[in-house]
Amino acid sequence: MEYTTNQGSSSGSNIKMIIVYMLGIGIIIFVIIYSILKLKQDENKTTGGKSAESRINIGLEVYKKYFNMNQLPLPNNGIYFNEYYNQKKYYGLRDFFYASSYKSYLPCGYTNDVVSYNAIRSVILNGARVINLDLFHSGISQYLENSKVIVGNVVEGKLTFFKESKEDEQYLDFENCLKIVNDLAWAKVNTPFFIYLNMEFLPDQNFENKTFQIIRKVLAHRFLDKYYGFQRVSLGNIPVGKAMDKVILMTNRKPLDPMLNEIINGVMAPKDSNVILHTITNNSLQYGGIKTVAVSKEILLDQTKYNLVAVIKKNDINPENEKIMKIDTKNYDTSYNFEIGISMTFMNWQNYEAPKEEPNKSTTTTTPTPKEAPKNDFMYDYLLRFKDGGMILKPNNLIYIPKPPPQITKPNPKVDYKQVSYTGFGGFQTTTL
Repeated sequence: MEYTTNQGSSSGSNIKMIIVYMLGIGIIIFVIIYSILKLKQDENKTTGGKSAESRINIGLEVYKKYFNMNQLPLPNNGIYFNEYYNQKKYYGLRDFFYASSYKSYLPCGYTNDVVSYNAIRSVILNGARVINLDLFHSGISQYLENSKVIVGNVVEGKLTFFKESKEDEQYLDFENCLKIVNDLAWAKVNTPFFIYLNMEFLPDQNFENKTFQIIRKVLAHRFLDKYYGFQRVSLGNIPVGKAMDKVILMTNRKPLDPMLNEIINGVMAPKDSNVILHTITNNSLQYGGIKTVAVSKEILLDQTKYNLVAVIKKNDINPENEKIMKIDTKNYDTSYNFEIGISMTFMNWQNYEAPKEEPNKSTTTTTPTPKEAPKNDFMYDYLLRFKDGGMILKPNNLIYIPKPPPQITKPNPKVDYKQVSYTGFGGFQTTTL
């Protein structure tokens, strides 16, 4: 009997050891699985996952954090009383600031990244009145008959995209992009909407005509009056009343195709332009950015009072963008741009950080804790200026009010006389009477 009891206790301890051993193995397996899932989750947050779709979805999350921008109409529909003419007149397009989006089709970064229709939808719904689309061709050549006009990120003459993208995810169809504009741009407000078409393909009349056919098909009912075609007038001089509910088309060069050239209202180029564009880089920002363009502030003020002026900060290529999303789409302090009256400052809308709310330290107070913008979140500061709408009137000191030209008086022959010059012999003596 004593032997049997020892055998039973030994068997019980073995069972306990097996249970503890199995629990230990289970904990180890759980830790391993959890670590793998955590790594995958972190990878998805930084790289957007393995597919283009998952990266797009993560990139678009930022737009859900935007504060709701008011979409208020223009005060008095842009009409003011001009005391010099003693009548009511419209402000010009140069007299407003416009919420402007750079590379509006990119939901994430700039370097070899994804494209999305929803990125365009998001910037329009969040109040942008100026968007930027880069135009290129599908296939190996723009000269092929079946080549399509597409929207995609072109770097050094080549279409770039996220390496995990499928062929149909590497670019957007231009016509579909314009349909989004037609559906959303005037859903809440009737203010003018600008599209900056950066033509990345080689100058070619036939391909430009393809571009024209698409634009006419979708947006012909939104075109400005023909008087403002062919860039006949400075874009800033166009009265805002003539542009309400209209689309204003701008390009980076003067089109060769006469049909496309007719509907383009503004050209931002070194020559043959009616819109002034200043381009800055991350390097030039270290030396003052737009401040380095002119010798004095007064020169820039004169420029913005009489013209529609735009500023674009070009993004730098950064291979780290694949792992650290949006590292190559950083924004900058634009307060000086508003100080001197620059109408369009193009910003990377996909790079935004919502302000953080500080917890209430005391439950007895009834005053809510104000929101504080995170440090260096220049996109938040930029949008805060447009809290009442994507198109706002400049301060009076930045607006030029037209005056009648001075009256020309006819000379009186009895009083006035003409200057007569007399040169003496050999040219040694000159006299003015």
